[in-house]
Amino acid sequence: MYDKMGETDSVIKYAKISNGLMGDITTDLMKKSCSSVQAQYERGRLRTEVAGKTIEAERAKTTALAVALVLLAVVSVSVLVIRKRRAESRLREERHRRDLDTLERAQRELQQLLTLTGEERDALAAEKREAIERLQAMETMQRHADEATVEERLSAAPAARRFRQIATTPTDSPTAGEWQALRSMINSEIPGFYSTLNNGHVLRPDEYDVCILLRLHFKPLEISNLTGISQKNVSAMRRRMLQKVTGRDGKPHDFDDFILSIVK
Repeated sequence: MYDKMGETDSVIKYAKISNGLMGDITTDLMKKSCSSVQAQYERGRLRTEVAGKTIEAERAKTTALAVALVLLAVVSVSVLVIRKRRAESRLREERHRRDLDTLERAQRELQQLLTLTGEERDALAAEKREAIERLQAMETMQRHADEATVEERLSAAPAARRFRQIATTPTDSPTAGEWQALRSMINSEIPGFYSTLNNGHVLRPDEYDVCILLRLHFKPLEISNLTGISQKNVSAMRRRMLQKVTGRDGKPHDFDDFILSIVK
């Protein structure tokens, strides 16, 4: 109507202009909104891709680390196996050389014996017997020296000294911790003590404690004071343990001698 009437100025004119402007504004807003939504979508997609790539990279790193650790373990085991085989090979070679030397020495001695007269063979046999006796004497001396060393260590051990102090004080008694220290000391100084006594039958804890005190040269009265077991029962236990451990009958002091013979 505005176009037909040709009105230069009217409400309709401004309404039309306003409507056109509103359309343009709406179009611009829709474009901007679509652009914003598209940008948010792109940012979300990129973040998702980045997160996925990060996870893949971490997985690849973890896999590479695991493979490296496996390879390191394989290489380490291989090196140990190779070293062990080389060491075994060297030992076999050394034993072979020693065996050859022994064989050659025996052959030389045999040839020497074949050339000797009866008197010379008797003299050589006497010489060998003397050498054997010297070696046996040296072995006996060394064994006695080892036994003396063990006895010195047992006597000087703080746990043993503490028990000797308690044994002279009837009103005092060892604590659980002091008993444990004494057992640990005897097992350390004489590693085969427990296994020797428990070879056939397992001793009760109180029986084993009595054995430890016997090995440390405590007297029956002292053992009674330290354990709270009467002297009569201490003697009976020693006789029973002789049968239990060694399989033979005897007197209590026979068991004491057996206990004192355990030195390693």
